[in-house]
Amino acid sequence: MADTTTAPTNTLEESLNKTDFGHWMYENRKLFIAAVLVVFAIASGWLFYKQMQKQEAQKNSAEVYAFEMENMEGFRTGKLAIADFVTKFNALSLNAKTSPSMLPIVLEATRFMDEKGESKKAEEMLKVVIEALGVKSPYYVFLAFNYASLLEKNGNAQAALTVYTDYVKAGQKLMLAQAYLELGRLHLKLGQMAEAKTHLDFVVANYPNDEATKLAKLYIQKLK
Repeated sequence: MADTTTAPTNTLEESLNKTDFGHWMYENRKLFIAAVLVVFAIASGWLFYKQMQKQEAQKNSAEVYAFEMENMEGFRTGKLAIADFVTKFNALSLNAKTSPSMLPIVLEATRFMDEKGESKKAEEMLKVVIEALGVKSPYYVFLAFNYASLLEKNGNAQAALTVYTDYVKAGQKLMLAQAYLELGRLHLKLGQMAEAKTHLDFVVANYPNDEATKLAKLYIQKLK
């Protein structure tokens, strides 16, 4: 009967010690396992956070959709009074008011209010959204110029000037020539000639091919 030879069985420690990395990993196995658990926890937390974000976005979109379906048609046709529309808007959650899907509705509604002689109500509605979004929001650009225009129309040119100033300081990249033009025009309107010239000259020097430059040159003529 042939002898059977049993292959030596290496322990985990002996196997891992055959390489420097294996030895290090074995010696620091508790730290390694802890690191894996931390990474797993972070990944799980991130996935949970993204899922919650998705659910929140869906909830906001549903609230906006319901608001639009229930109110916009009556608002457009005059069957729903502007004051009642504003009340219903104010009852929405803040997240719904600042949802990207709400912005076109807000712009349409405030433009309609302005046309109907309710520019103050339009200004107040935009103010709620503007302040909630913050000047660094990528959506701010779509509202800032409308808001500043309403402020000026309602007799608050200084507040309109502040909107454009904050817009530029925040590092917004879109419509900068127009923003500087509005700064120059408003400073001119307020009798602040030096500030007006600074901003109008900036438009001419930095945006020579922009439509705003033609207007800037006309305003500069008023300074002479």
